[in-house]
Amino acid sequence: MNASLVRPMLPPAHEIDDPYRKDFPAFETAHEQIGEAFANIAAALEPAKGAHAH
Repeated sequence: MNASLVRPMLPPAHEIDDPYRKDFPAFETAHEQIGEAFANIAAALEPAKGAHAH
């Protein structure tokens, strides 16, 4: 429901390489790319702290 509020805080989406039928390093690359995407989403969902917060 709050996607319209969070979306502007996210960086542009990047394509995640498809590791299907590829060597193991391709799976590692896709895993890293997915982890970075989740981290970006999580950072956007964290409440912002004002100057008064410690």
